Amino acid sequence: MRKTEMFLGIAMLTLAFPMTAFASDGFEDFNDYMTEDGNYAYYFECGINVKMPEDWYRNVLVETEQKFVTFYHQASYDKYLEDGDNAGGKLLTIGCSVNTDFKDYPGYTYIGYDEEEAMNYYYAVPTDYQGYAEDEAVKSEYDRLYSELEEVCKNITLNTDYDDDDLDDSEEAAEIARKATEIQPEDKGGMIAGKIGGDETETKTSAEPEEYIFDESKSDYEGTWVSFADAYQVYLPSYWDYYYLTEQEKQEGILYKAESEAEDIAVIINYSVIGNGTEEDLLTNEEVAENFQRAGYREVKQVVINGITSVTCSIPDEDISLTAFLNEEGNRLYMVMVNTDEETSMHYIEPILHSVKKV
Repeated sequence: MRKTEMFLGIAMLTLAFPMTAFASDGFEDFNDYMTEDGNYAYYFECGINVKMPEDWYRNVLVETEQKFVTFYHQASYDKYLEDGDNAGGKLLTIGCSVNTDFKDYPGYTYIGYDEEEAMNYYYAVPTDYQGYAEDEAVKSEYDRLYSELEEVCKNITLNTDYDDDDLDDSEEAAEIARKATEIQPEDKGGMIAGKIGGDETETKTSAEPEEYIFDESKSDYEGTWVSFADAYQVYLPSYWDYYYLTEQEKQEGILYKAESEAEDIAVIINYSVIGNGTEEDLLTNEEVAENFQRAGYREVKQVVINGITSVTCSIPDEDISLTAFLNEEGNRLYMVMVNTDEETSMHYIEPILHSVKKV
């Protein structure tokens, strides 16, 4: 397996990771993320993508099983639950079936067919009123969400153009991002590093972190400054192969990927959104560092790279070294990851991870 095939596809184009899961195909495994236009979306590993406005994202409950997912109005669901009904407040159900029994369901619409999985996909909307009518505020909120239902349904898509290896790689990278951005109930923290430094496993939390200034004139490779997120750059070998990103990879947070197959080394740049983006969910650099320490990653250090407060670490089991840093608002985490176990390519790791700078 090539190195890029090991960790492609990280952290949802702004994943809200506390709600994220990864594993086998189906609706039980999904990630949720913020889209470029400020809306939100759920991507299910079976290939279904649901784009929705923020009002929906903030006020729906998502319940999944292997063959279907249901979106409920959270407030109506909770009120009905108090009354002993655990199915009230329904807004939308999306399902899959090897046959066409779903055509008997009231309010269904056909989405498409996945030939590789031999699976039909459909969605169904309520044919009776599901809002909790005994509470005017709750009812009003349900009605507002229901008024947006048609637009949400228009933005349900099925992606069947995927590669199994890429899906596995995306999961691996997304898991790293999830661990970095996980909101802890009490103490939080985090840091990441690469194969730079010693073998120490303790988190480096000194008051004066190490500082690195990159000088491209001293680089031992001919490079090119690669821009990402319209705000940052990293210095990569000019002769490496760049890969065009699929829509799924973009949705999962990948910003750039490249490799040198001959040298058995690859790099991926990605980002993810922290929690729900609210102030109480934001993480500090220290908290990101501790999250990586908690995950068992090695050589976790807080550093300053070209003026950017960052965290570096290594993940020996995956042959990954990385630099991670938060944007100025503290609601988005960026990662530059280098993957290699080739001794003759190790010299790339430190200069790449230490070259990150603001534009």
